[in-house]
Amino acid sequence: MKILAVDDEIVKLESLKRGLKIMGYDVVEALGADEALRVLNTKKNGVGLVLIDYTMPGMNGLDLLKNIRKFHACLPVVIMTAYLEDGLVGEALQNNCNTLIEKPFSLDQLIQTIEGVLDNHH
Repeated sequence: MKILAVDDEIVKLESLKRGLKIMGYDVVEALGADEALRVLNTKKNGVGLVLIDYTMPGMNGLDLLKNIRKFHACLPVVIMTAYLEDGLVGEALQNNCNTLIEKPFSLDQLIQTIEGVLDNHH
């Protein structure tokens, strides 16, 4: 199972990648939204879930979600955010975000969230 991890901060991206790989996931990383869209629009990318940081310059996590939904209606998406505001949650869910996870979170919480989304998705 391949996860696309999207964050504009390389240190956070590396730490996500390390943790997810330890748990047996194959991880593709994207430093920002444009790179994430490039990965997703590559044929045979094999991505089964996208993990998006909400706060990124240019296109934020919600904008990226909207872009993903144009071409990938059913691809599971989890948004990571430090601020779970009602407006953000509502708009994310309206755009078929599978769930949001509040930072800071432990690797265990992240894995539970990912597995919960995947279980509900199949």
